[in-house]
Amino acid sequence: MKKNLFYLLSLSLMILLFATACSSDSNKAESKSTGTLSEANANLPELPEFVKEKGKLVVGVKTDFPPFGSMNAKGENIGYDIDFAKKLAEYAFGDENAVELVTVTSANRIPLLNSKKVDVLIASLGVTEERKEVINYTDPYFSTSHMIMVSKDSDIDSLEDLEGQTVVTLKGTTGSIALEKLVPSAKQLKLEANSEAIKALKDGRAVAMVNDETVLYEIVANDDSLKLTGDPFEALPMAAAVRKGEEEWLNWLNAATKEAAKEDLFYVWFNNWFPEYNSTPELLPRK
Repeated sequence: MKKNLFYLLSLSLMILLFATACSSDSNKAESKSTGTLSEANANLPELPEFVKEKGKLVVGVKTDFPPFGSMNAKGENIGYDIDFAKKLAEYAFGDENAVELVTVTSANRIPLLNSKKVDVLIASLGVTEERKEVINYTDPYFSTSHMIMVSKDSDIDSLEDLEGQTVVTLKGTTGSIALEKLVPSAKQLKLEANSEAIKALKDGRAVAMVNDETVLYEIVANDDSLKLTGDPFEALPMAAAVRKGEEEWLNWLNAATKEAAKEDLFYVWFNNWFPEYNSTPELLPRK
């Protein structure tokens, strides 16, 4: 009887110690998680309630615009914009995977934002006065100019050579706007995706393509049948965008952009995604 009593007491003590240890480990894990989140948010304002309630960021990104946004062989989103989006999710929720990446195009990105299909655009969006009428921009996180891309054997070497010619652009892009402004006589073949535009150029449906120079550098680095020609033109900043009237959300994103700049992350991402680029963009946020 005494042996049985001793055995039961010993077993009870072991169970109690095990439960205490598990509780301690759980508390430590919870404390660690909370600590990480608090550290990430230390210099940031409060997240808007509508973002908190979702428990994730819903971000509109490009998937056909390398090196800003594209898909790898595994079907995963990759690129400069994607790295930024994941860092924002980490700042907001302590987890870079707390983000839903929604595919947008140049033509539909602003309508999708304003119809609340996404809560922020990080989609190689150039800053223009026209767009400011319908969206609010964050502080810039990149800057770029535009260039002309042609077939390797083309004689075109300036904007003047595009007068009266058919030039392929992407719908809703600053490249299209710049070409309309500088060479209004050019006939624009406006397509939805880079892949379509490149095919049109190669098929001879246009004599040139105009787009962001950073994107065109990436294309010619992987296709020796094409080349860049002429000088860069119409430099402009790129920024994330939110809906009008969401000042709290805009302030949070601006503060988060500053945090990423303090860590010099934009420079890290730039060196990773733009190895062939000749110089650091002027408006690249640095610490």
